[in-house]
Amino acid sequence: MKRNKKPQVEYPKTFKKQPAIEFDPSGYYELTPKWSLSYLQLNGKWCWSDIQRDKLLEIIEKVKEFEKSKWKQLLKGNHPAKSIPLGHIIREAQGILEKLRIQQDELVRFRLSGKERFWGFLIEGIYYVVFWDPKHEICPSELRHT
Repeated sequence: MKRNKKPQVEYPKTFKKQPAIEFDPSGYYELTPKWSLSYLQLNGKWCWSDIQRDKLLEIIEKVKEFEKSKWKQLLKGNHPAKSIPLGHIIREAQGILEKLRIQQDELVRFRLSGKERFWGFLIEGIYYVVFWDPKHEICPSELRHT
């Protein structure tokens, strides 16, 4: 007895593979920030463990304010967040990123005051916090009072 080996379901001949999840790299601009502390530095230069309690509470309040905006507002013009090419930050900070195996072309810094900044990187709308830079050392500016 001969069996019919023809499939029961016919598939279209023009079937194309599609990724399970498509992500538009610029799509996060419409999202509000989400934060990750998985790369937060707790030891060494620019670590978070040296921050006094009052300063940490001040930072938390500012971060809560940032969460009310979308990424496109935070990264626009002279706003608190700015993308900085990796080549513009000092070599010592680049070395720490290499040890952490962070391979990014740019970092994003948040300005909190004249000199105070925190640094990290952005992937698909999630900001990974890395450095606390209270003296504006990671990417020094030529401008006065910064």
